[in-house]
Amino acid sequence: MQRVRELISPSDRTQDALHGMPEERLAPGYVFAFLAAHSSSKVRLITKQLTQSWSRRLSPQRSQSSVLLADFSEPGYSRWQTAKVARRLDRRSWSTLVREAEGHDRVDFSAVNLPYIGPALDYARLHYRVSCIDLSSAKPAQCLEVLRSSDSIFVVSNTDRLSLDGACDRAEWLRAMGLAENCGLILWRSPHGATAAEAEDLTGFPVCSLLGAENRQLELLAQWLAPRPEFEGGSETQSAEEQTEEATESK
Repeated sequence: MQRVRELISPSDRTQDALHGMPEERLAPGYVFAFLAAHSSSKVRLITKQLTQSWSRRLSPQRSQSSVLLADFSEPGYSRWQTAKVARRLDRRSWSTLVREAEGHDRVDFSAVNLPYIGPALDYARLHYRVSCIDLSSAKPAQCLEVLRSSDSIFVVSNTDRLSLDGACDRAEWLRAMGLAENCGLILWRSPHGATAAEAEDLTGFPVCSLLGAENRQLELLAQWLAPRPEFEGGSETQSAEEQTEEATESK
């Protein structure tokens, strides 16, 4: 898991964007992208529950949300179309594009022109502790723009063989795009499905979490990806390897 953890750090481009900004804002957040391996992947369920968990833990008493959920779910209409998006995003223009939902901010990227997706994510990185990007409805070109701007990419798959074949296809595409080092798997257990080790052998990607109907593994995944400030680097944050082993043992 070390190679995934290493990539949950600010990119060089973000560090360049931070140059010259006030010191109190020199704390870029994380951008995590979630890519479905197949049409029945539980990306929306997982991103929704992770976002809710981060909202409870990272901004329970703040007037401004620390967590953003972005998706591409409204191709017919988007606030981006009517807002005459400024060439330079600022807090005022951004506030016209997002809406509050269950303690976090939500934004629809479906109508954003491709050249603006990267800058929009850079803006989000500077103003949210965590930005969670649901790519289940995104077009391939939109996916690529998001993935290039993400700290880590998670391919979401069930553990049955047909689903893992889809995960293998995604893995090959990500390697072809030069993005494989950013990637990990999030698996949803299927009856008589593959083990985490078998999924890793098939795809070449490390398993970050093995999930089921219970919510505890999602809570552990949320804590590992974005620990509360007072816990960062501490023993209270369980690694993804530990939580995956625990889930496997309880299977």
